[in-house]
Amino acid sequence: MILNRFFFGVIFFFQTCLLASDLSSVLTTSQLSQSLNNRFSQKILLDYPMVDVEDVSVSFLNPSVLTVPKGTCGYRLGLKAKSDVLGKTALSLVFLDADGTAIEERTLATLVEVWATFYRTKETLKRGVVITRDNLESERLLLNDYPKRSIFTVEEIIGKETKSTLAKHTIIAEWMLREVPLIKGGAPIVLIY
Repeated sequence: MILNRFFFGVIFFFQTCLLASDLSSVLTTSQLSQSLNNRFSQKILLDYPMVDVEDVSVSFLNPSVLTVPKGTCGYRLGLKAKSDVLGKTALSLVFLDADGTAIEERTLATLVEVWATFYRTKETLKRGVVITRDNLESERLLLNDYPKRSIFTVEEIIGKETKSTLAKHTIIAEWMLREVPLIKGGAPIVLIY
């Protein structure tokens, strides 16, 4: 997973500098649209490594902004490394000429939707129950609408104990589970010297 993040980080950096370094050719609207789509997808893959590129949908809410001004050879997007692009976002889009000088600045509005597999309880689970695969069901839902601190791999859930009672169809999050203690409270133990 760390290798994937590094790989996509390098691609993200390269993509950011790609058009700025190759300012000798004229940029078309379709190239701009494709490049922006790739940048948003790569940013999502960096921030949410549990999703695949097929799970990401990028929509431009004001597509007229993508009409490239005459003489544009590149662009700069006001996308910071720590910013979250999930959901609706408005970012600065600056068109650059062959010298790298700003021609025009516009505001780009986007909607980025991501599908992810969530795990939820099949039935109500009392406090202290050790979770098995039979207690869980999976469902593909929009990540935009649900907690990002949910657990997205079944291996991180199975074998853990519930901290409190979980209602039927509760989406499992990190804070709801704990490791099964080796010694339960009140259990007799034998010490050998």
